[in-house]
Amino acid sequence: MSTKEFFMDQFLNNFASAEEKILSERINGLEAYISENGYDAELQLILCTYRVFMADNVENDHKKSLDAAAPAFEILQDRNLGWFELRVLGGIIDHYSSYTKCYELMQEALDVLEDKFSDYRNYDYNRFRFYFCLTLRLIRARYHDVGDPADIKTKFDHCVKEAIALCQKHGWLTLRTVALTRQAIFYADSDKILECMAALKDTKDKEWIRTTNDEIVENFKNLKTNITPALKRYIIGVQIQKRRKELGLTTRQLADALDAGVGLINEYERGAKEPGVERLILLADILKVDFSYFYGSPNAEETNATTDIATHKMVHLMSNMSETEKEFVINIAKGYIKLKKTKAPLDK
Repeated sequence: MSTKEFFMDQFLNNFASAEEKILSERINGLEAYISENGYDAELQLILCTYRVFMADNVENDHKKSLDAAAPAFEILQDRNLGWFELRVLGGIIDHYSSYTKCYELMQEALDVLEDKFSDYRNYDYNRFRFYFCLTLRLIRARYHDVGDPADIKTKFDHCVKEAIALCQKHGWLTLRTVALTRQAIFYADSDKILECMAALKDTKDKEWIRTTNDEIVENFKNLKTNITPALKRYIIGVQIQKRRKELGLTTRQLADALDAGVGLINEYERGAKEPGVERLILLADILKVDFSYFYGSPNAEETNATTDIATHKMVHLMSNMSETEKEFVINIAKGYIKLKKTKAPLDK
C-alpha cells in the first residue's frame, strides 16, 4: 500500500476522530506529504475535511471551519462526484458551521446517491446519514440564533422526518431513538428526552448512549427555560459518571471519598436523586472540576481549588431562575457593591 493509499484508506474507514492528538497527527502527516510530493486533489480534500472537523469539534471556531472548507468546495466544483467525494461532503456536513450551505450540500449529495448509487446495498443508510448529520447542525443553529428560526424549523422537520422514516423502514431501532432524542432536544421537550434516553439505554449501545448524553449536556443551557427537575437530575448524574470514569474511579472509591454509600452514588448517576449543594461542592473538589461542570459545561476544567461555598450556593440558586430573575439579582448585587464603595451606612 502506497502512502497515498494509506491516507485514503484511513479516511474512508475512519475519516474523523474527536481526539485532538489523532487529528493533529493526520493533518500534520498530510501537510508534510503534500509539501514533499506536490499537490494532490484527493489528499487536499481529506486535509480540508480534517481541518473543518478540528475547527468545529475541537477548537469551536466557526469562522475557521468556514475558511477550512472553502478550498474543498472549489475542488469539488470541478470534479465528477463519486463515492469518495460523497464521503468528503458527509465529513464537511458533520462539522461545517453554516447550516444553509450544509443543507445545499446534503441535497446535492442525495441527488448523486440517487443517480449513481441507488442499487448500492447501503444506499438508504447513507441517505439516512446525510439527513441525520444535518439535524445536529440545525439544533446548533436554532440555539445560537444563526439564521431565520422558521427556516431552521422547516429544514429540521424535513430532515428528522426523513431520518426517522428510513429507520422505521429498516428497523434501525437505536438510530430511530437517537433521531427522536434530537427532535426532543430541538423542541426542548424534557420529558421526551428522558423517555428516549431510557429506550436508548435498553439497547445497551454504549457509544450512542455516550454520544447522545454529550448532545444533551451541550444543549443543557439552551433547554433551561423548559427543563424539568428530572432532566436536571439526569444531566448532573451524566456529568458525575462521565468525570468519575475519566479519572478511573470506581463507584466505591467515589463513595468513600464522599463519605457516602455506593447506593447513593448510583442514585446520583442514574438521576434518581439530586445531590444537595454542599455535596455537589464536595464532588466538584473530589472530581477536580469547576462547579459549573454539573450544570452543562461539557468539558472538565480541572481545578485544584474550589470557590467558596457561598459563591457555589449562589450559582446553585441562580441555576433555577429565569433570565429575568437572574437580571434582578444581578442588579441588586451591583447596587450593593456601588453602595459599599460610597462607604455609606447600610442601615440608613
